[in-house]
Amino acid sequence: TSMEEVQEIAGKAWERLEIRVGKMDDLGLPVLPLVRIAPSVSQGFLATADEYKADYLIMGWPENDRGLDVGKASTAERVFESTSRPLAIFRGIIEGPARSVLVAGQGGSNTVAAAELAAILASVGGGKAVYLTINRRRTGDGDPAHLPIGDGFTLERRVVQADNVKTGIIQEAENSDILLMGAPIDHLLDRSYLGGMPVEVARVRERPTIVVKAAEHRRAFWLRRVWEFVSRLLPDLSVRERAEVYRQMRNDARADTDFFTLIVLSSAIAILGLILNSGAVIIGAMLVAPLMSPMMAIAHGIVQGNMIMIRRGLISTFKGVAISIGVGTVMTMIVNPYQPTVEILARSGPTILDLLVALASGAAGAYAVSRRSVAAALPGVAISVALVPPLCVVGYGIGSANFQIAGGAFILFMTNLAAIVLISAFVFLLVGFRPTRAHRGRQVMQAVLVSLLSVFILIVPLWLETGTITRIERIEARIDTIFREELVGKAILLSLKIQRKGGEYVIDAVALSFQEEETSAKGLEKLRLLLSREIGAPVRINLTTAPARHLQAAEESPVEESRSGLLPVGEEETAKTPEVSEEAPAPTTERTEKSR
Repeated sequence: TSMEEVQEIAGKAWERLEIRVGKMDDLGLPVLPLVRIAPSVSQGFLATADEYKADYLIMGWPENDRGLDVGKASTAERVFESTSRPLAIFRGIIEGPARSVLVAGQGGSNTVAAAELAAILASVGGGKAVYLTINRRRTGDGDPAHLPIGDGFTLERRVVQADNVKTGIIQEAENSDILLMGAPIDHLLDRSYLGGMPVEVARVRERPTIVVKAAEHRRAFWLRRVWEFVSRLLPDLSVRERAEVYRQMRNDARADTDFFTLIVLSSAIAILGLILNSGAVIIGAMLVAPLMSPMMAIAHGIVQGNMIMIRRGLISTFKGVAISIGVGTVMTMIVNPYQPTVEILARSGPTILDLLVALASGAAGAYAVSRRSVAAALPGVAISVALVPPLCVVGYGIGSANFQIAGGAFILFMTNLAAIVLISAFVFLLVGFRPTRAHRGRQVMQAVLVSLLSVFILIVPLWLETGTITRIERIEARIDTIFREELVGKAILLSLKIQRKGGEYVIDAVALSFQEEETSAKGLEKLRLLLSREIGAPVRINLTTAPARHLQAAEESPVEESRSGLLPVGEEETAKTPEVSEEAPAPTTERTEKSR
């Protein structure tokens, strides 16, 4: 399009605008026409509203309103999502005063805003405003005949019985000059959106229809914007894809023969790997374990408000937990290991980092379940979250009567369970899953709050354990630094091991000693007192030393070499071997000093 054509189109549009402004002036309504240059119509509209501090926004209906169904955002939809101001979107043209104004009530703040606007329009036109409620059941006699909405406005209330809400609204609005409806609200997220029944009714109605959105609190507005930004990063699932995920979750919620077989085998593999201290065997058990499937089903049931799926998922999960702990206990009592391995101890002290791992793994798992194209990532998710090994460690603790290990491992598993359910439900919401029925939204929020509360409760012991581990690591690092500094020039440290046993720190060290008096029992006690004073805790030192001499060989001049009895290079063949005047030193013996 050439510049001349653009100017011609703009000129005609301005002429039409002047005609409409003239009609508004005839009605006594002052109108200020504006022309604004902006990257888009929606951005220009919103910038003007901010500049003039508009109290109310009014827009025309999108020309291609089918885009509201397929996700192609229109100008009206962009403005709807991007403003916290009250907004009214008109479909049709109001030719004259409104004598009959009808408000179709669906409840919520948007319906109240629509009722307030209806009362204003009716009062200006000298007409009557009616608040319509469609009821599928017979209404009691106690319903009020009029509905007060504040600011002195009162609407006549009409209750109509109809088999279908949409059909009932269309029939009752046939003789009304204007129909107003509040924008639908996603009660699960407390978020208004342009679509649903108001849009469907407006499409089939010939007379003017207005969809109204109430003003939003700034905090709610920005929370909604953040949610919409994050949800746009993930693709929405089609109806067919959501149906496939639902069928899969419904099957995963049940504990069948395959589930029990795999949980027994994976538990046996995991406990043997833990006892053998074999990471490879433990990873194999993670891949076999089926325990994450019912957890995903619980999260999916929470999002859809499906109590049957939640109940089945919980039962399957608890059955798997009991079997895994039982297998771990029995195998521990049969094998009777001497002491816990590193792999066992690693799962007996969960920290905040374990919670973060569970959150990330649960999010990845829920996304992989929702998107078949990335289902290959599920084995990696199973490895990262590690559900069965902590349960087997619980069994080990019970079988070996080490209840401290059992308690720590059980907290780790409960952390994984709560985090996976919570974050998976969040991801399912992001990709488009919602309660199958509107009244289940409250149940969904209650279940989400329970999961969130469980995570917060578990954060307390995790935070305490994290602080304890961090403090111990700092103390051990301080002990290591002081111990090495004290031995500089006196001995060569070959190995150093620091352990915390009860409230005492035990140091096991091996060194080559140059100054025996410094590494004697007296010197060692001096070092122990120094360490104990520095860290504020009792210290025990087990030091194994061996006497050593420091020898050094350096390159010297030929004259110095001859004086010292050494021959220049090339004369070794003619030289006689000098006699050794000293006896070889006796072999050194190892000596162990203990200080406590």
